[in-house]
Amino acid sequence: MKNEESTSVKLELTYFENATKFLPALDEVGKLSIKHIDTLLSIIRAKKESKKFLEELVELRKKIVEVDCIKNEDGEPLIENGMLFYENDEVGLSVRNKVDELERRTISFEVKPIRLDNLGEIDGITPNMIEALKEFIILE
Repeated sequence: MKNEESTSVKLELTYFENATKFLPALDEVGKLSIKHIDTLLSIIRAKKESKKFLEELVELRKKIVEVDCIKNEDGEPLIENGMLFYENDEVGLSVRNKVDELERRTISFEVKPIRLDNLGEIDGITPNMIEALKEFIILE
């Protein structure tokens, strides 16, 4: 019989789901005391892939919000109190819509799922973590 953990699965998430649910849940699972080496390696690899897409999202979002913003005399975005400014509300709304569209874009990557029973007797795992990682955790 084939080891279920050795088989990769293709995760399909939006950039937003990856940034707000999957990666934070992986970070929380990574804080637990896990002794099963294959499980640890699967978590590390999944975090690496997930972080790669988070970095990509941050870079793409930055490009979108900075292209039409008001620039200073050096051509750099004019930032006051951590905010960018636009010529008018219409431009600002257009930028917001482009960012929303980007965040809804589907990404996919391969991961090796982990077995819930390999996490051991852990008090720290929550139903929300399991829900966020449902494609990554084998429940049987």
